Amino acid sequence: MPDARVMLVEADASMQLWMLELFDELEINLDIVMHGAACVERVMEAPDAYDLIVMDINHSEEGEKTGSVDVRREVHLLSSQVPVLAVTDDCAWQDRRRAVAAGFCGVVVKPVDRDRLTKVITDLV
Repeated sequence: MPDARVMLVEADASMQLWMLELFDELEINLDIVMHGAACVERVMEAPDAYDLIVMDINHSEEGEKTGSVDVRREVHLLSSQVPVLAVTDDCAWQDRRRAVAAGFCGVVVKPVDRDRLTKVITDLV
């Protein structure tokens, strides 16, 4: 996994730090962007640069989950190969179904269980 490259789309600084520590332990290269528009820009610049995108779907610059779903669709158009994992603090079952239906490869609910997230990440990269 040392060659794997992941993009984190997360606005919360404490979550960014937590994820950075986790990815360092897993020896996975992590790029962090604050919002979906920056994610799309990075994918446009290098469509095949990432093995996985981990996206907080509750914090988009538009302020709604629909913004993150739109970003996922744009990423899919640019690079259909890269899986996008949704992270959310809304554990409602309908939210999970909506995320998967929108093309996310899965959903991890906050507070994030470190062991579960590690397994999901290692399965995907």
